[in-house]
Amino acid sequence: MTNGKPSISVIMPAFNEGPRLRAAYETVNRAMKNNGIEDYEILMCVSISPDGSNDGTPDTADQIAKEDPRVKLPYTPGYKGMGFRFREGFTAATKDYVIMIPGANHILEKTLVNIFERAGEAPLIITYTKNPEARPFFVRMVSKSFATLCNIIFGLRLKYYNGIALYPKQLLKQVIIADSPAYNAGILVQLLKSGVSYIELPQELNPASAGVPGRTFAFGNVVASLKTLAMIFWQVNIKRKRIKIN
Repeated sequence: MTNGKPSISVIMPAFNEGPRLRAAYETVNRAMKNNGIEDYEILMCVSISPDGSNDGTPDTADQIAKEDPRVKLPYTPGYKGMGFRFREGFTAATKDYVIMIPGANHILEKTLVNIFERAGEAPLIITYTKNPEARPFFVRMVSKSFATLCNIIFGLRLKYYNGIALYPKQLLKQVIIADSPAYNAGILVQLLKSGVSYIELPQELNPASAGVPGRTFAFGNVVASLKTLAMIFWQVNIKRKRIKIN
C-alpha cells in the first residue's frame, strides 16, 4: 500500500485486439492516476492463434512493455481461454489486489475509476452491466440465463457473474480457477458461499467494442462452462468446502 492506496495487479488478456490493446492500457493508466494509485502493474497475457497468425497484438504488447516498466508479459504459447489467462496473470501478480480488464477496451474509464476509488472498502468488489443494450440481444439473453442458473443452483442473488471484479490476492490463492469462460462465476461462488463481503457496482460498456461475442459462445466453451459449474456445485454444495477468510 502506497499513500494509503491499495496496490493492484491488472491482468489484461489480449487476442487479436489490434489498436484496442493500447487504448485499454491507456484507459487503465488514466483510471489509476485519477485515484492517486501509484503501486500497480499491468500483466498483458497475449494469446496467439493456433495457426500462428495475429494482427500485431504481440508486437504492440512488447512495445508497451518497453515503454512502461509497470507492464509485464507473462506468456504461454498458443490460444488459451480466459480462465487460463486469468490464472496465468494471477500467478505472476505481486500486488495485494487482482483484477482482470480485457484488452478489448470495452469497459468505460469511469467504471474503472469508480472501482479503484472503492478498493479496500470491502474485501471483494464485483460489477453488473449498467448498459446491457450495448451487446447483441442473443448475448444479453445468454448472460441473463446464466446469472439466473447460478443464482438458483448456488442460492445467491447476484445480478451478473461475468463482470470485472477486484479480488484480494490472498483469498484467490484458496479458490479453484477453471480454464473455461465460467472461471469468474466459479471464483465468485466460492468466495460468496464462504461469507466474503462485497460491494456490487455498475460497469458501463463501450458500445464501440462491446458488441462482438468472440469465442465465448463456441460450443466447446459452453460445454466447458457447464462442467465448471458442476465442479463448483460439487465443491460448495456437496462437499461444503469453504475458504478461510481470516
